[in-house]
Formats: sequence, C-alpha cells, structure tokens
Amino acid sequence: MENFQTKIEKLPPDIRREVDDFISFLLEKRGKVLAGEVDLSSKGWTTLQAAETRSRLESFGEDWNTPGMEAYDAL
Repeated sequence: MENFQTKIEKLPPDIRREVDDFISFLLEKRGKVLAGEVDLSSKGWTTLQAAETRSRLESFGEDWNTPGMEAYDAL
C-alpha cells in the first residue's frame, strides 16, 4: 500500500501544487497551523510533508497532553 507522499509525488506538478494549497487551507481552517511559530519552508519541509508528519503524530496527542506529562519537557 502506497503512503500519502508517494501518491502525491506521482501527480503532475500543477496538480501537486493544487493539493498542497488545499491541504494548507484545510490545516489553517482547522487551526492546525500555528502561524509564525515555525517557518517550514526554511527547514526544507513542504506543507504536504508537515501534514503527513502531523497525522502520524496525532495518535500521541492524548498521552502527550495528559496531566503530569509536562515533567518530561524538562528532560
């Protein structure tokens, strides 16, 4: 089974740009992008890569945000 990024890479460049713009729109609409905190393009990341990474890490959210877990931030 192909992953999301592989499928996107198979699209023609003009369609990839549309997909990238649409994903950016959806992320911003849902409040997933924290404007100004991280300039992903300066890190070499595309919006698609950020979206895929975010979706992979979302499963950790509940555990990560459990009271008391902030102690791990100090490590």
